[in-house]
Amino acid sequence: MQKTKRTRRIWAILLTICMLTALLPATGASAANYWTLNDMFQAAKDSGDDQGVLEAVDQIMAMYPNYPSAEDCNYIVWKLPTAAAICEEQGNFDKAATYYQKYLDGLRFLESTTSDDYTDAVKLTEKILEHLTVAPQVYVEASNPADVPYYGMVNEPVAGTYNGACNYVADGTLTNAYLLYAHFFTENFSDFDWMIKENLTANNGYLEAAWNVPDETKAELDQINSGAWDSYIISNLQYLNSISGTYHVLLRFGAEVNVWASLPQSASAVAEMAAYQQSFISAFRRIATLADTHAPNVAMVYSPNDVSNWYTSPEDFYPGDEYVDWVGMSTYYDGNAVTENKYGSMDAYYSSGLYENQLMRIEAIVESFGDRKPIMISECGFSFTDAASKERSSEAMRKFYAYVNMIYPQVKAVFHFNTNIDGKQYSFSGDAAFLESYKNAVAANGVMTATLNGQQKGYTRFETLREKTDSLKVYTYAYFPTKTPVTVSYQLDGAALATTSTAPYGVTIDKAKLTVGKHTLQVNIQCAATQKVLNYTFYVGSNGFVSSGISTMTDIPAGNWAYSAIEYCLQEGILMGRSNTVFDPNTPVTRAELVMLLGQLAGINPDDYGQREFQDVPFSAEYAGYVAWAKNNKIVAGVSETEFAPNANITREQFCTFITRYCDRYNITLGTGSNSGLFADDSSIGDYAYMSVYRCRNAGLVSGKGNNNFDPLANITRAELASLLKIFHQGYIA
Repeated sequence: MQKTKRTRRIWAILLTICMLTALLPATGASAANYWTLNDMFQAAKDSGDDQGVLEAVDQIMAMYPNYPSAEDCNYIVWKLPTAAAICEEQGNFDKAATYYQKYLDGLRFLESTTSDDYTDAVKLTEKILEHLTVAPQVYVEASNPADVPYYGMVNEPVAGTYNGACNYVADGTLTNAYLLYAHFFTENFSDFDWMIKENLTANNGYLEAAWNVPDETKAELDQINSGAWDSYIISNLQYLNSISGTYHVLLRFGAEVNVWASLPQSASAVAEMAAYQQSFISAFRRIATLADTHAPNVAMVYSPNDVSNWYTSPEDFYPGDEYVDWVGMSTYYDGNAVTENKYGSMDAYYSSGLYENQLMRIEAIVESFGDRKPIMISECGFSFTDAASKERSSEAMRKFYAYVNMIYPQVKAVFHFNTNIDGKQYSFSGDAAFLESYKNAVAANGVMTATLNGQQKGYTRFETLREKTDSLKVYTYAYFPTKTPVTVSYQLDGAALATTSTAPYGVTIDKAKLTVGKHTLQVNIQCAATQKVLNYTFYVGSNGFVSSGISTMTDIPAGNWAYSAIEYCLQEGILMGRSNTVFDPNTPVTRAELVMLLGQLAGINPDDYGQREFQDVPFSAEYAGYVAWAKNNKIVAGVSETEFAPNANITREQFCTFITRYCDRYNITLGTGSNSGLFADDSSIGDYAYMSVYRCRNAGLVSGKGNNNFDPLANITRAELASLLKIFHQGYIA
């Protein structure tokens, strides 16, 4: 009912404005032309001549390219939604977006130049534009996904996505997580110990412990803030911490606070809303502070609803980064919902009807918090009451599970609300067909199934793929606000590869097609009258390493002296960029970085070398295992008995020493060449490095820098390292 009232209010406002604007006189030289076009627009609209409407609007837009005054704005702005909706119906979504953007600009201009309030219309138009401007993206499964962030939060996996549900006896082939509810004040998590053990059979399973506030009121929050319930809180925290050695525990307190029924329902209740927000923040912080002492192995989860009360937002209730480990959200799809199925309607705000896209409801929270916190879908559900709504919900569930961690790599856990409530069926346990839909949806997500099997895969954008692989599992996210099917066609090196109309529009590029060298992938996306074409260039190295090579690096122009060497290293996967777009050629290489490169070249697993060899190499450092490997294999020595100096820049003579020791360890015979004689600065080469320098010179790996000087203590930049590694790799590894 609230949605219907709001919809009527918005469009009643717009209709009133349109009627008033029709009475405005046009003035100036263009007045006659405007009224002629206005009559043309009205006649075309009345007769259902869509093309005539668009022609009239386009000519009026050309007459008023800007909004120099409110009067000029009114001549055009109210005609734009009609033109936009026509383009949406025709499937010309790009042109529809152009009209809506012009309309939005007009609304904002009128707000800034008049006393009128267009807040609701602006909100709705912004949402419509979000639906119309979703850019298609191509993804690929990866063992080392570049796009999956890691924040080091409590119980956060480096990669992978855990999957679970509530009220479901664990199936080891389907779930490795469990959602458990307990009412604050009246229940203890320990009361449900048997349920946890029954539903979480895997030692590394994830438990979402949902601590719900029963009546969802500010008065309850104030009770918590009084300290009267501290003993109760502590005992529950101690229990959760006691099982954290077996399970990864995620404690979600006060779920969906941004839609609690007791929240103020008026824009004027500013002080009341602020007090409510502060009460929740204080209660959450109190529990998080107690958890620091009594449950250090339990992650604190702030979990709002995906769509907020109209007068607040998830950010308003956020307790702060210091108190939150994960951010979750509830997001539900109602297959029974009555929607307008009309372009330009409030369906866009709720991602329903013609704008049906459950995934878009996640975007705002990921954008707000996903830059610093892992995200989890604390609750998701797909409800139905009859066969038709079950089919709609099954399809929505299939797309949700296919894409949720693909387009949002921050999502590292998903929990399904497997129960029925308020006359709606969300449960898959009691319906064989719906259970099968759920199983198929989970099984189709390669990252979830990998996580179930103890692997840490992730999805990454095609252009950021950088790893050795035998095949590529490629998927496309393509969304348009329409019921018209999407068709995706793939071409590899100009030859047709596959065409599919089933999301997630996947294709596998097998090993036979991944030949060494340069390749092109074209993805053609068609929906109604809209077409998108994406083109990618990628390379396959001699060892099966697949990457975009140097093509995405913005700081390596074609004329750079080390271009070919850097290109080779990127294509072979032996020296990566600092990011997907930055190589950083002029920065010196550190001792730790070179050791890591050599370890990766040798194909070692750094986790096999856990011992600490030097006091200045922390166990947690990314390079720690590599340094231990290099020390154990006599490839490196420290700058002293206890120090390695991992962050010190590598010198030219140190590079020669590391390389020759590496060759000796792995039985690589360096060439002798035809070089003879000594460097002009021979006496400045350290005794420990002397023989190594000349072995590398004779093998063609290094040479003098000018005037036959070796310059042994000079630092090596990343560009210079690429040049040296190319020579070494081509001559002795490849």
